[in-house]
Amino acid sequence: MDEGVFGIAHSELIAKEDMQQLFEHEELGIAVIHTYIWYMYDTLMRGTELCNRFNFIAASRINTTFITKNPTSVMNELVDRFMVAGDNTTPSLYFLPFNSGNGGHWVLVAMDLSRLMVYYLDSLPGDWSKYPSMKKTVDAAIVKFRSKKNYRNRKDITWVRVQCPQQNNSIDCGFFVLIFMRDIIALNHIDIPKMVNLVGFRGRFWFLCSCIFQPSIKVNLVGVRCGLFFLGSDIFQPSIKINLIGVTSRFWFLNSSIFQPSIKVNLVGFRDGFCFLCSDIFQPSIKIDLIGILGGFGFLCPSIFQPSIKVNLVRVSNVFFILQWIFEPTIKVRLINLYFFYILLYHISGKASLSILQYN
Repeated sequence: MDEGVFGIAHSELIAKEDMQQLFEHEELGIAVIHTYIWYMYDTLMRGTELCNRFNFIAASRINTTFITKNPTSVMNELVDRFMVAGDNTTPSLYFLPFNSGNGGHWVLVAMDLSRLMVYYLDSLPGDWSKYPSMKKTVDAAIVKFRSKKNYRNRKDITWVRVQCPQQNNSIDCGFFVLIFMRDIIALNHIDIPKMVNLVGFRGRFWFLCSCIFQPSIKVNLVGVRCGLFFLGSDIFQPSIKINLIGVTSRFWFLNSSIFQPSIKVNLVGFRDGFCFLCSDIFQPSIKIDLIGILGGFGFLCPSIFQPSIKVNLVRVSNVFFILQWIFEPTIKVRLINLYFFYILLYHISGKASLSILQYN
């Protein structure tokens, strides 16, 4: 990894065991955390102004184990990282994926040095008081950095416990930390609590009026625990990207013509049914990528998809139906690892191709 990622030259060895953490949904180790950080830097940030707004601190150098052994050395590691990135007089964030030690719990600490703000994101209940030595070290490093730069400490350092999605098992904390970093960078928003971001909403969320969102607004919905509904037509205007992650109930688009051309929809980790109930919702040139749907997936109305749309369905573990002339010519459908059964009713017209791999 180049110095732009962690502020120092850094190498990472990825072993077979590290890859198994991803493939077998195990607790993530430092190697996976660092590799994903490099991936975000390379794909989202490199060569853009985001490099001036977001910085990473290597988790292998600052964790509970090292703080317990030598807190002064860890504090100086933080100060050295702060010094690399310039004057830090404009708002920017330093991301520290912090581990409680010995393969323990992951949390995300995001530091804004210009405003003396520290944001704490934890996928388990509680706040930074669980890690008093970590807070003390971070505070000391910020004060020492500002002293070396001859900045006046206008006020005390403020810590904010950000309301964020909560894990429902004992192993997902590392995944949540990666998602937190990615979404903050993608939104390009330093003031984390004020992001256009719906996080961990346990009830229902509705957009009931048309024209709520204007062009060029990105909406990121994370961890919605119940139903998410878009009930009005023409809510979204062109050039809006929608990223839906971890919706654990149903998601419906109930009105036609909601989405305009050139909008990309990425749906990840749906655990229940997903339905497009009205025809002509999606216009040409829209790519749909559906990953890890654990329940039923249905296209219920004809003529939903227009030509030149590619649909990629991965690991659908229940029932998949294509009903009545949904797919038009030149559409490729690829289905991988269907564990129950697959039904084609009526017709797939023209030159549409179908590939089924590892059908059980």
